[in-house]
Amino acid sequence: MSDVVDFVGVGIGPANLSLAALAARIPHSTSEFFETRSRFEWHPGLLFRDAMIQVSYVKDLVTLIDPTSPYSFLAFLHRSGRMYRFITAGFPRVLRAEFDQYFRWVAEQLPNLVFGDRIRAIDFDGKSFTVSSDAKRIRARHVVLGTGLAPAVPAFAKGASTIDVLHASEFLTSRPSICGRRIAVIGGGQTGAEIVLHLLSEAERLPRHVTWIGRRDGFLPIDDSTFTNELFFPAHVRRFVHWSRAQRLDSIARNILASDGISLSTLTAIYQRMYVLDYIENGPVSWQLLPHSEAIDLHRRDDAIAVSALDRTTGTAHLIDADVVIFATGYRYEIPECLDPIIAKIEIESDGQLCINEDYSVAWMGPSDNRIYVQNGAQHRHGIADPNLSLMAWRSAVILNSIYRRTVYETESAHSTFGWSAPTSTKR
Repeated sequence: MSDVVDFVGVGIGPANLSLAALAARIPHSTSEFFETRSRFEWHPGLLFRDAMIQVSYVKDLVTLIDPTSPYSFLAFLHRSGRMYRFITAGFPRVLRAEFDQYFRWVAEQLPNLVFGDRIRAIDFDGKSFTVSSDAKRIRARHVVLGTGLAPAVPAFAKGASTIDVLHASEFLTSRPSICGRRIAVIGGGQTGAEIVLHLLSEAERLPRHVTWIGRRDGFLPIDDSTFTNELFFPAHVRRFVHWSRAQRLDSIARNILASDGISLSTLTAIYQRMYVLDYIENGPVSWQLLPHSEAIDLHRRDDAIAVSALDRTTGTAHLIDADVVIFATGYRYEIPECLDPIIAKIEIESDGQLCINEDYSVAWMGPSDNRIYVQNGAQHRHGIADPNLSLMAWRSAVILNSIYRRTVYETESAHSTFGWSAPTSTKR
């Protein structure tokens, strides 16, 4: 254990896969990445056949930072012999299943990714981090946490998990029986919409009844307009991190539909499917939509799971009997247990979030020459783009520049129309 690598990556999801792909192009860079799962997987419980990513395929692992990288989505299309077919197919967005193929293709090419090995503890010996996994110990100057987000369910549902009460992230892997049953979907964002569409579209496995519950005033579309999309510019993040905590949280709440609205194509497909079910197929499925409603309780009675929902506008209480309850209620960041040996040295905010610096490093009492970085766990500090694919490559580049204390990758090239002067024209 004498050699010290530049950094260790904990977890191999898209964020740390981006970091690994960009680091692979840095001469003499040394790193190792560890993942508990036996292979790369990207939300396998939600890989619906027709689901599409909500961002441009240019926002892949590397392209916005290194367009010449051999690990780009276009390189994947070329290497897999499908470039012309992909262009001709004219998909409005890339199928999520195809982006999953792309991620796995990149993961298979990088030799420093270790699957099937869990990081158990991260300690610090005064000079470097000691990272202990099930199979080995390794010393590193820095650590990059890419453990992802944990499924979030309301407090009243904790402990109720069964094959018939589940988080959306488990839907396709658990495969609850839905044919002829009553299904309640809780959550009015993109994931809830995709599950509702899937339930209504399974011709051979149609449920008897579907109830869709969402807290918002309606089942609202994503704000994918041009100026709103500048919230996903590096320049916006550079400004956002210097706002007060109250300003940051207010901005995230006000702009939630920029990251968590429903794709118009999905909304249209649901509406059209309901029309066909009602008027063409003579109503084989009944359905109930409950927007501006909040699920507040869940309990079993007789042969049903009773879900209590409160209409936030009228105060009316709804009691829904279901056979299967699916929580499409999002995710939250949890501090990984492997940090326990040094957690006393790490600065934690009042709400339990990690205190994170502008370069995505964690504020801690160790030396500045040794840093802990966080991927996809800094929304409270860096804004709504943090859990999104849009700035994944840029964030990885920021971290690499910080690790190597030099400009390995250019990260300041994106200009915004808000609050900054226009970029200087290039004279020809």
